[in-house]
Amino acid sequence: MPRFSIKTIMADLEDRIIKYSISLVFILLPLIDIIRVTDLKDIEIFNLSLIEFVNIFLISIGFITTVIKNKFKFKKHVIVYVALLGIYLVLHCLHIYHFNTSIYEKANPNFFVELYYIFRVYILPLMLIITLWKNKDIFNKQYYLGIVKYLVCFISGLIVVLNIFRFSYSSYPEGVADYFVNNTNFFDVFTYNDNFRHLFTMGLFPSANQISIILVMLLPINIYNLYASKKVRDLLLVVLQVSSMIIVGTKVASIGSILIVFGTLILYLLFVLFFKEKLNKKYLIMYLLIVTFSVSMFYISPFRHMLSSDVSFSSGQSNQGEEQADDELLIYKKLDDNTYLIEGSVNLNDLKKILNVEIPEGDYDTLSGYLQDELGRIPTENENPVIETEELTFKIEEYEDKRIIKVKICKNGNS
Repeated sequence: MPRFSIKTIMADLEDRIIKYSISLVFILLPLIDIIRVTDLKDIEIFNLSLIEFVNIFLISIGFITTVIKNKFKFKKHVIVYVALLGIYLVLHCLHIYHFNTSIYEKANPNFFVELYYIFRVYILPLMLIITLWKNKDIFNKQYYLGIVKYLVCFISGLIVVLNIFRFSYSSYPEGVADYFVNNTNFFDVFTYNDNFRHLFTMGLFPSANQISIILVMLLPINIYNLYASKKVRDLLLVVLQVSSMIIVGTKVASIGSILIVFGTLILYLLFVLFFKEKLNKKYLIMYLLIVTFSVSMFYISPFRHMLSSDVSFSSGQSNQGEEQADDELLIYKKLDDNTYLIEGSVNLNDLKKILNVEIPEGDYDTLSGYLQDELGRIPTENENPVIETEELTFKIEEYEDKRIIKVKICKNGNS
């Protein structure tokens, strides 16, 4: 039987602790993002939010175990960084204690609060980097590729499945009331006659732009996974990710998915032509299937219809003109020289172009969100409130399922 020394057992235990603690950090990333918009974010442990406590605890466990494993030996540049950080901390605290509170009366300088923020912003990421760097035998190429597979499967799978079951956050919310959408999905594009923005969803993630950037960064790595393995399951994973990016519906995600798919194909063909990369027919067939699927998905997607709508709207004219029989298809209709009937989901930048007036900026992107902010509440059913500003008078004409559908806008005489 093999004999194990205490030293061997301890080394194996250290490696396991490091691997599992850091793996949990990566595994919990998408879950933590979802929790940020729930009441769970308010749970505190030792006066820290649950989310921050979990991150700090897991990274600290991995880092401390790495320090013990390496017998406290670190390169000089790490020690210099920590020393400079200590000097910065002292100078920073001296500065905040001389802060003029008359500028901002609610300011309450606190040494421990400042220490915590500096630790979270400057030290915690360094601890994670050192842990990964010092354990290259654990965190190797295959490990990172496996983490990417997990993230793509979780994030993209959640977006696609919840969209199918009509249980997702809208990528284009029209105020708080419209933040949760469960009555439309991607496949309604074939029969939908309202604003196509309503069909875009982002699962249970709080920000469409944020999740779009993450998916754009992961897609090239996911395609490389397919190139390395040439397995059908990895082909399906790429298809799943492209589907989720088009369902999210932001320009970054939708156009980004198409550009990356074509860009990586061109890059592969250049390597075949100029760098003597052997052409793999199986991979090429798989990739052509991805290209065909991506283009088809993009073509039928609400995003293409939304782009068409935006073009007609930028010109201030409807391609169908006022003779269009179905007013639901119009983004706006000019009733007379000073009066317009406009969709509540219209983007504020486009509204400014239509009316040639300035709209105050705030935590809203659409006319519906702006009016709910001005009104200070969600309109009740069968209510047609009127909101008047210096330049414009708004009357909510149609309201359904906590969503402002149609608004009549009249330019005031002095505008």
